[in-house]
Amino acid sequence: MGRSSKTAGIGFVLLSAVLLVLSVRYRYVVIEIDSIVAFVAGAVLLFRDPRARVPAGVFDAALASSSRFAQELQGSRHLRFVYVPNGASVNEVVLRTGPKGAPPWARAKSFTPPGRSLAELFVKESGLSKITFESISGSLPEVMRADFGLADSVALRKEEDGVVATIKGGPTECGCEDSVKQEGGCAGCPVASLLAVLVAAATNQRVSLHVCSHDLGNGSWSIPMSFEVSGPEGQQ
Repeated sequence: MGRSSKTAGIGFVLLSAVLLVLSVRYRYVVIEIDSIVAFVAGAVLLFRDPRARVPAGVFDAALASSSRFAQELQGSRHLRFVYVPNGASVNEVVLRTGPKGAPPWARAKSFTPPGRSLAELFVKESGLSKITFESISGSLPEVMRADFGLADSVALRKEEDGVVATIKGGPTECGCEDSVKQEGGCAGCPVASLLAVLVAAATNQRVSLHVCSHDLGNGSWSIPMSFEVSGPEGQQ
């Protein structure tokens, strides 16, 4: 956002200079006014606040589920997480957890996913009547860019045993604690959790969210998710 503003600002200033030269040469008042307008536009774009902004409603939604998750997690340590769909709606997706190294259904507890409120807001903003992998893949890029202001682009790639999401641009940073790298699924940041909730609801499969990786070359984040088998006798 900042780079685009500066580039456009420099362009308007240069246009202003060209129009000023033309107005002096041809003594045409309209061109002189255009020159002034172009200069003002360039100045505004050059000195505007370059920080990327997130709409207040999106910020509130991110905080809502994250706060609930933090409260529910108090006193729990050394856990692995699995996103479990209990219905066709995103607000029915929960985080099931158990001790690391144990099956996800063993002594499982349920938590509110950090990104569930964002997922509910996404469904509302996108106007989707049915959550499918194809529908969220088609709607995510525009909603994340134009409505949420969280990324310049988002792509979901379905693989045999899971899904990989790629996010570019925007103010987002994704990641999980290093301690969960080799221990199974993590809860994730609100943005990664949002994607895991959507994928779980769309595919009706248990989803394990893994540590995100950052490509410094193109500034993209890769968010891997894998599908998990159900517990014994179909338990979730």
